[in-house]
Amino acid sequence: MKRRIINIAFLTVLTLFLTLSGIELRGQGKGKSKGNQRDNDKTEIIISQFSTKLMTLPAFEMGFSIMMDGQSIVGTVQAEKDSYRLENKEMDLFCDGQTKWIHNRGNNEVIILKNDLTQVDLVENPMAFFTSLSKGYTYADKAKSSNYNNIPVWVVDLFPINKRQGYTKISLLIDKRNEAPVRIVYVMKNGESLAVNITKFAEQKPWGKDHFKFDSGKHKGLRINDMR
Repeated sequence: MKRRIINIAFLTVLTLFLTLSGIELRGQGKGKSKGNQRDNDKTEIIISQFSTKLMTLPAFEMGFSIMMDGQSIVGTVQAEKDSYRLENKEMDLFCDGQTKWIHNRGNNEVIILKNDLTQVDLVENPMAFFTSLSKGYTYADKAKSSNYNNIPVWVVDLFPINKRQGYTKISLLIDKRNEAPVRIVYVMKNGESLAVNITKFAEQKPWGKDHFKFDSGKHKGLRINDMR
C-alpha cells in the first residue's frame, strides 16, 4: 500500500506540472489585457501569463508536499527543457529527454526505460501522455479571488475538453504577486482528490544533461532492470 501511495503521488506531481507547463486554453491569444494581471480576474489572461512564465524559465526547482491516506509525502522537482528529476526519500525519477530511470530506494532497484515521445501511455511516459492529450480546457470567464495561508491568490478551475483524461478538474491557486503556483488540487474520475502544496518555486540556472541522468555507480548492490 505504501509503495502504491508513493507511486500515485509522484505521478500526480509530475504529470500535473507537465500538463500545466504546456497548457493550451480555448480562446488564448485572441485578446490582450490592458490591465495588470494582479488586478485582472480574467481566467484566460491569468493562465496565459502563468503558463508563459513556466515555459520561458531556463530551469526551475519546485518543492511539494502531499497528504495521502494520512501520510505526508514530500519531494522536489527540478526541470530544464525536456529533462526533469523528481526525488523524495522513497523514490527517484530521472529523465534526460531520451532515457528515463525510476529508482526505488527501498529495494535498491532501478528500472530503465526509453523516453519515447511517440508513446502516449500514462504509466510508460507521463510527459508524452499529458502533452499529447492536453488539447485545452473550459473554464469560467473570471477566476475567484482568495487568500491561502496569507497569500493572495487567484483560484482557477480548469475542466479538460478531452474526456479521456484521467481527471475531471484541476483547481490551480496562483500567487497574485508573482504568478507562481501555490497549490494544485487534482480531481480524478473516481472522485478522489489530491492536494499538492507547492512549498518552493524558484528559477534556477541550467544544470546540464548529466544532472538528469541516474548514476548507477553510486549505488552498491543495485539491481538493474533495463527495459529499453
